[in-house]
Amino acid sequence: MTYASEHCKAILVNWLPGEEGGPATADVLFGDYNPAGRLPMTFPRNVGQLPLYYNFKTSGREYNYVDMPFYPLYPFGYGLSYTTFTYSDLKTSIGDDGVVSVSAKVTNSGKNTGDEVAQLYITDMYASVKTPVMQLKDFTRITLKPGESKDVSFTLSPYQLSLLNDKMDRVVEPGEFKIMIGGKSPSYVAADEIKNSVGFKAPNEGVNGEINYNVSFNADFVLTYEGINENLITGKKTVAVKIKNAGNLTDAGKVAMFVDGVCLDEVHHYELEPGKEKIIYFSLKNNDSIQSITFSTKYKSLTKTFDK
Repeated sequence: MTYASEHCKAILVNWLPGEEGGPATADVLFGDYNPAGRLPMTFPRNVGQLPLYYNFKTSGREYNYVDMPFYPLYPFGYGLSYTTFTYSDLKTSIGDDGVVSVSAKVTNSGKNTGDEVAQLYITDMYASVKTPVMQLKDFTRITLKPGESKDVSFTLSPYQLSLLNDKMDRVVEPGEFKIMIGGKSPSYVAADEIKNSVGFKAPNEGVNGEINYNVSFNADFVLTYEGINENLITGKKTVAVKIKNAGNLTDAGKVAMFVDGVCLDEVHHYELEPGKEKIIYFSLKNNDSIQSITFSTKYKSLTKTFDK
């Protein structure tokens, strides 16, 4: 598409439009309908750029090629319209529960009624592990008449601000976040300290802001022995353990069971929201001569001993 992008004012991509694709395409070409589609992927300039993502992680290498620029042909979230939009009045607030409220004003600054897809992006400026230069967290589509303005509002939960640390635990680390709302993915300068350059360059692209997030979140899984049960019909026995997330963030984990120090092949995975609990059952072949049962997660273990 490189040649077409250099010689055409616009490119209409209608993917698989279905039986009504012809009339729909005609409506767009003749101006009877104002399109508002946005690219769900990054369009490269050359196959040599692949794989190419909007949410790439910094690498420490030179962000350039010998025979082509680093930047994509069309960025993620990009799209054209028969009108124009401007962004202003970005507002952010952090609640006691760690939820971030974000809003901005979108104005139709053109001469035609049209839809705008306002997209919310964040950048975690400093973290204990590498994080993407930007991440799309939400979007909304609004219809605006010429000169009309509307506020778009979003909320960011602690989970949406979380990351997987070097121990593969999901956590929210206190620190600085960029908050950006615009009609496409933010621009950046492909050079050192790339996160510092991420943002929208003008009001017709989007609006930028920052928050200082001073709350930390993490899960805390607590184990409780629930006893041995026997099916009176089949005679099969199971041993139960209850896992509760006593922390303040959703996370996943796995639990294994050891019988007299020997790990069973059975491993159970779980994912729990804060305050939620789940009972997990392990098969038990024979408990007549068992001296101990131990349940083990990544950081905690629980042992039940039996007197003989």
